[in-house]
Amino acid sequence: MNIKNKIIIVCCLSMFLVAAIETTLAIKQTHDTAVKNIQENIIPSSLSLAKKEITNLVLPAFITSKNMANNIFLADLLKNEDASIINKIKNYLRSIKENNDAFAVFVVSEGTKNLYYEDGILKNLKPNNAKDKWYFDLISSDKKYELNIDTDEVTDQMSIFINFKIYDDSSLLGIAGLGISFDSISQIISDHKVGSHGGLFLSDKKDIIRVHGEQSKLGESVYSSYKENSTSDNNISSKNKLFTDITSQDDFILSSTVVDVIGWNLIAYVSPNEANEQILQKALKRGIFILLSTLILLSIMAFFINYSFKPIKDIGDALEAIGESEKDLSRRITKINDDETGKLALGFNSFVSNIENVIFSANSLRKEVDHDVVTTSTKLDSAIQFASQQQNMIETVSTAIIEMGAVSDEIANNANIASHSSENISLQVEKGKTSFQEASDEMSQMIELSDVTSTSVKSLIIGIENISVIVDLISGISEQINLLALNAAIEAARAGEHGRGFAVVADEVRNLSNRTQQSTNEIIKTVQDLSINSQQALKSLEASIDSIQTGHVKVLDAEKAISLINDSVVDINSMNFQIATATKEQNIVASDVGQHILEISSLANNTLDSCNISKEQFTKMTVSLSELSSTLSQFRTKN
Repeated sequence: MNIKNKIIIVCCLSMFLVAAIETTLAIKQTHDTAVKNIQENIIPSSLSLAKKEITNLVLPAFITSKNMANNIFLADLLKNEDASIINKIKNYLRSIKENNDAFAVFVVSEGTKNLYYEDGILKNLKPNNAKDKWYFDLISSDKKYELNIDTDEVTDQMSIFINFKIYDDSSLLGIAGLGISFDSISQIISDHKVGSHGGLFLSDKKDIIRVHGEQSKLGESVYSSYKENSTSDNNISSKNKLFTDITSQDDFILSSTVVDVIGWNLIAYVSPNEANEQILQKALKRGIFILLSTLILLSIMAFFINYSFKPIKDIGDALEAIGESEKDLSRRITKINDDETGKLALGFNSFVSNIENVIFSANSLRKEVDHDVVTTSTKLDSAIQFASQQQNMIETVSTAIIEMGAVSDEIANNANIASHSSENISLQVEKGKTSFQEASDEMSQMIELSDVTSTSVKSLIIGIENISVIVDLISGISEQINLLALNAAIEAARAGEHGRGFAVVADEVRNLSNRTQQSTNEIIKTVQDLSINSQQALKSLEASIDSIQTGHVKVLDAEKAISLINDSVVDINSMNFQIATATKEQNIVASDVGQHILEISSLANNTLDSCNISKEQFTKMTVSLSELSSTLSQFRTKN
């Protein structure tokens, strides 16, 4: 933060501090004035005005009710009460109601307990009726009159009744009463607001709330609804004491006065915040005025400070231009005052001029060094390229020699393996040749055995055919025997009793013939199956003989081929030995060449490393020169 802004901020803080102190003092003074105004003007004014309106509303009704109680005509009617007085009382009450614009009017006779109203007898009062309790309480008390809030049984609306006792000398004749609409008094109470958040309510001599804007508080004690915040005795009649609403926990200032005409307390309550709202409004207006005044003064001070700091700002801008984006060393301060800022400007111009000369000399020297570095770096790049190519070629030759040695070793190993394999093959070929000879002999024996078996099977087939002929002959004989037995049975039947024994023998012979016939059929079936199987065996045997003969020929051919393979394996074994010998000699020569190549490669690596180190040094030097060039080029000079 620059000095100018610091000075402006200090001035602003000072002005705002003065404004804050002034505002605080003004708020304190305004608060005292507002509280005094609420206590001495707003509350007394509201109480006085509401009291006057309630008095104007109740006083005529009070006077009328009292006049009714003192009316001799009415007293005479009640003393001589009978059916004839009903119309007189009705007319009297109707005239009272119309002339006084009363809400309700009535008379109660102590003798009959009848309650008269403008239309006749409303009801007869009973001591055990809760709605009639007011009457019996009043006549049993020492009070001459009372105010009572109750529901008018004619209109079924809440009313405030002013009830006076009617006497004839010292004898109680009854009660005369006149009702005022409860809504009219409630309207007066609700119409009067004390400030923005306050109001009025009425309580009777027993401190029971009778009229209140909040219906929930009706019938409650004042001190059960409001709790005093001080330690003194509860005394609502005291002026401007602070109480707390037990229901909402809000604080209120309460003050009261007695409405003489009814003997009730008219109580005003107002929130302490009422004063704060007035304070806030006045403080807001005063604060706006102070703020505008402060802003105007600060604007004048800021203009003067900016004007005084203009030369210093010019020097600062020039230094900032050199140090930041422009880097213009040719810039000079032309406006020089005859004061401290003028000396500062002359010193600045001299300092920048010296720096400009140094930058110009450094730029000239940098250009010469740049040219030498570029030339040397180019030659060094060529040397590195040649050394790298040489290294690559040496590595290629070395790799080829190593690979050639590896291939030679592999060839020698493979030749040795092939030689051993050839020997093994030769042994196996000899074994195979012997096995083929043995197989050929076995096949010759199998052919001879197959021929013998074939001859036996053919003889079996001929024997089976002979059996078939014999079986056919037996079958024919069995059929002839069966026919003869049948004929014998017929003849025996003809002989009757004498031929019965012969018939039995004939039946036995016929049964034996049938069993012989069945056995013959089974033999024929078995012989037929045997003949078929023999034919199939003969065919299979002949096919086997053909296959064995073919295999015998192939075994002989294989034996000849194995003999040829054996001769070839011997030749291969000889060549493998020669290859292995030549490969070993080649490996010895390749090993010597590889050793020399490794020595050459080591020298080439050393050369390339030296070139690379030199290149890195020149690269760093080039970067440093480039940074120096970039730094110097940021500054603009006249030359």
